Amino acid sequence: MNTPELTATITGWAAADAQQTTTQSGTPVARARVPYQPRRRAADGQWENAGDPTWVTIAAWGDNAVAFAAAVRKGTQVTATGRPSARAWTDDEGRTRVDLTIDTRTWGIIPHDQPAPTPTPPAPTASVGWDAWPTS
Repeated sequence: MNTPELTATITGWAAADAQQTTTQSGTPVARARVPYQPRRRAADGQWENAGDPTWVTIAAWGDNAVAFAAAVRKGTQVTATGRPSARAWTDDEGRTRVDLTIDTRTWGIIPHDQPAPTPTPPAPTASVGWDAWPTS
């Protein structure tokens, strides 16, 4: 029997260069943040923001982290699919905030002259490592 799996995909522009660190157990991890800004068409036909942006952290692990950190720079259009998670925390002013993260299973860089692909989530595998986004 297949085990259900929750996946999420985001496509957007990195707000800053990816940052690579190492966990206490020695596993490399690289992270980059991508905003999602909901938009809508106004009565006059112009597009406008439809709420606050949602910031999503993309996290790549292991050998994938090294490639992700080397490839993702501020302004790079990136797409990532993986396991989403949310962590609530309280800021200095007492407001509840939520960090959204996608632990990547697949990711890729979108050339600026190409439209964003429509990703197809890969079938769950038993492997520990993650494969980079297919280039073909």
